Amino acid sequence: MGPTPELLSVSTLNVIGMDCYLRLYPIDRLIAAARALWVSEFMPQAGIDVPRTVQTCFTRIRAQRVFAILEESIDGPTCWEKMSPLTAARLADSARRWHRTPSTYVAPYESLFLHDPGRFQQRVKRVEQSGQPWSETERRLINLARQMLDRPEMQGFIALSHGDINPHNLIVGKTDSLTWIDFERVTVRPIWHDLSAMISNILRRHGTALIDLFEKRYFSGMPEQHEHWLSIHADWFLLYHVIEGVKWRTTPREGDKGGSLRKVWARRAFLLAASFEGTDQNQKSSAELMAHAQKTLESNLEPANAA
Repeated sequence: MGPTPELLSVSTLNVIGMDCYLRLYPIDRLIAAARALWVSEFMPQAGIDVPRTVQTCFTRIRAQRVFAILEESIDGPTCWEKMSPLTAARLADSARRWHRTPSTYVAPYESLFLHDPGRFQQRVKRVEQSGQPWSETERRLINLARQMLDRPEMQGFIALSHGDINPHNLIVGKTDSLTWIDFERVTVRPIWHDLSAMISNILRRHGTALIDLFEKRYFSGMPEQHEHWLSIHADWFLLYHVIEGVKWRTTPREGDKGGSLRKVWARRAFLLAASFEGTDQNQKSSAELMAHAQKTLESNLEPANAA
């Protein structure tokens, strides 16, 4: 299996002098391939840099029929390895472009991007049925997250989203340009989810100044949205990390025998979620909230796992 459940495999090839990725999709996962092809076609028109699709075809791997996508391979460090004020500003610009993708691009293909708000509940039920017990803290945080999902102010501003926002899916170019990769999970959801992911997953480890810069750039010319975000950001950070913790507990990972890696990352996510519990979000900036969250991680995990 490749890096996502939808992907059968992914490998690097050299085709006509160009390094390429070969992505293979089982027939029952063609919708994931369709999302990737849609992104390759439409997101460059929205100002988002993505790998170019070189060729597609159906083929066989032993007895299994698969759909193959050969795409351009993008070289460079990820946002995990390289981040600067210019990169943070371009991340904000890129987020705005995702969230402002014209409806004329999305509407005809709406069935590709169905948002499933019940997925979180399904994941919780899956863990409960497996017999794995939640800790008292995890159970309390999950119940809080369920309540938050029902609050109207936590929703709204639904937009197109990459679906798997993490620093390894953003490649930084020589001029600090950003190229997105891996589009099997492109979806629509509240923009607050994306902002929580970008601030928590990409910017948190790079210092508070870049978080302030990112928010200022993203909300430029949108004071009402910024004010709304500041009224819910701590709750969304908590909700986001609970969702991530549940996801880590329920999603198998290639090469993670016994699930030890998943347990570490689930614990990280719930520790981060707990750091936002009871926060007076109107009195703290996102940068201050993330600084507190980072200290919580560092005091509860080994340094290698707190990064």
